[in-house]
Amino acid sequence: MTLLSINFTPSKLLNVLALAAVISGCSSTTDTSSQVIDEACQSQGQRMAQSAETSGANAQYLTAARTLQSCVLHPLPNHLTDKQSEVVMQLMANTTLNYVKGGDIAAAKIQLNEFELQFSDQDLYLADFTSFRDTANALLQGAELSSQELAGLNISRALRAELQRQKYWLTH
Repeated sequence: MTLLSINFTPSKLLNVLALAAVISGCSSTTDTSSQVIDEACQSQGQRMAQSAETSGANAQYLTAARTLQSCVLHPLPNHLTDKQSEVVMQLMANTTLNYVKGGDIAAAKIQLNEFELQFSDQDLYLADFTSFRDTANALLQGAELSSQELAGLNISRALRAELQRQKYWLTH
């Protein structure tokens, strides 16, 4: 596993933390989720993530991400109910964000890829109606995105401005 360092500006870090808070607040504990999610594991992973938020320790974010990742029962059934899909998507999104905050960008990209493979025609929308997929891709690819690609992403204005600022300073 490759651990990469990521330099978050206060603005970018604030966006990642807000995104994590929105997604983590959308958990479900219905009986339908118990078929595809180990709820005790999910609860433990969420507590670990909350502790990592308090301490700001990269290692705790990574431990929370690994724990959350292990909570999805494998293999998933071929057909998931809407509620099951929502619960698994939220768990995978939280896992991705914890990998980002922990600095393991390679693992975050793998987790996002798994999300996109499992839910190729679905997305999570955040409180401001921005896309989880687009936001995660912007965080993970940032400077690699062209101006046209960045313009086509459904991401927050603050994240877009931060990525444009970062791109400007990397090229000038």
